Amino acid sequence: MAINDCLDPKSAAPPPECQPHREVVRKARGLLHFVYARRAVRTEFAGLAQAKLSQQEGARMFDALVQDAGTHWDSDLALLERIYYFEREILSLLRNVDLVFPEDFVMCRFEFDLAYAMTLVLTPLRIFTNFLQNQRSVTLGYLPMKIDELISSLAPGSFVARMRGCADGVVAQMEIFQRFLVQSIEQRFGDLFEGGSLAARYLLPGNDLFAFTNFSISAEKLEAVKDTILTHVMKLMPSATHQQRERKKLLATAVLEDARLALDEENPDVDPLTWWPNHPDYAAIFPVAKMFLQIPAASTENDPYFIVDHRRTRVDVDNFRREYRLRRWLSAGVTAEEKVARSVDLMERYSVNMNLSRDEIGPQ
Repeated sequence: MAINDCLDPKSAAPPPECQPHREVVRKARGLLHFVYARRAVRTEFAGLAQAKLSQQEGARMFDALVQDAGTHWDSDLALLERIYYFEREILSLLRNVDLVFPEDFVMCRFEFDLAYAMTLVLTPLRIFTNFLQNQRSVTLGYLPMKIDELISSLAPGSFVARMRGCADGVVAQMEIFQRFLVQSIEQRFGDLFEGGSLAARYLLPGNDLFAFTNFSISAEKLEAVKDTILTHVMKLMPSATHQQRERKKLLATAVLEDARLALDEENPDVDPLTWWPNHPDYAAIFPVAKMFLQIPAASTENDPYFIVDHRRTRVDVDNFRREYRLRRWLSAGVTAEEKVARSVDLMERYSVNMNLSRDEIGPQ
């Protein structure tokens, strides 16, 4: 698990309440490797699972179970899903004394039920990750809402109805797992709900953008959001004197507040990068709005890992502007071979001096 939660085996001091969950994952992983490494066990398993293998879904699940799941963020979730899906077949293997399963990998009824409960709790994280991978439409402004929805989906009692007939104590352990996951998510993504990181959301269409179920946005935070946006607007409006700067700031403030009133009346499904250029009255804000609204929610494109982290979620428009200008410079009227050569040359200089001059970067 890439998110720093209660399953992370690298955690120096795991909470004792989460020991049963770690034990389930450890045993499930041991079962996977035992089936994969022993030809007789794998053959026996294939025979037991023949009915499921005759279906497309069963065949896919079988392949995933007996092959190493790799290091994707959801490998633990995928493993637990397979263990639950093939529970009956695995129990038959465990009862076969000729296969000699290591006792350390044998799972009891409580552990099989807890494995299922953990798949229910972890599935919202997979949905959230799939959302992040859609980089063409998902930017930082939409992330606070999704974090809030993720936490709500893990509220106590969310999965109890699906755990009827489970072993005693499983529901209690499932809700402990939910509680620790929520704490981890809040700790990791809490800075999304501070002034600077909400700036992109302030520029989106729709109303009640700052009404969250699990987070409170104060008037002071909203003022900090506006100040962040205005600071970057002023960087694009250089002035010679203090009086000129103050006049331009007052003008930019009025334009921003008027734009926000207009955005409140828009459908939240409207593309903000289409809305802003179609409203020339707010041209003073548009360059900054465009930069904020293009910052992706995840730090790499189409990445299978759960890697949203503080480096991306702390909005730094200066860095994003620099990256944007670098890409424009690299692609300005050159062939593919020339782009590669320029990239190597530029990155060598970039590593030496992070503050490239306008002349070095080239035309914007």
